Amino acid sequence: MQFELPENRFFGGGNSENRFIGGGNPENRFFGGGNPENRFFDGGNPENRFFGGGNPENRFFDGGNPENRFFGGGNPENRFFGGGNG
Repeated sequence: MQFELPENRFFGGGNSENRFIGGGNPENRFFGGGNPENRFFDGGNPENRFFGGGNPENRFFDGGNPENRFFGGGNPENRFFGGGNG
């Protein structure tokens, strides 16, 4: 049985304009981007310019909110590794 979509020229494309692997929409030109303006890996929105940031103001790795400036902090007052609260 031949299964073919004439406009789907790449693997995993969801529409004729999807030219990259795993892209979710025509403008998604990078891996894992959630929207057209997401130009970095794993960003959740256009302003997220670092890895794993949850919002535009998160400038460090794995921060859960804008004030979390250290690794693994669970809230703004947690300034050290592995702390569960302030």
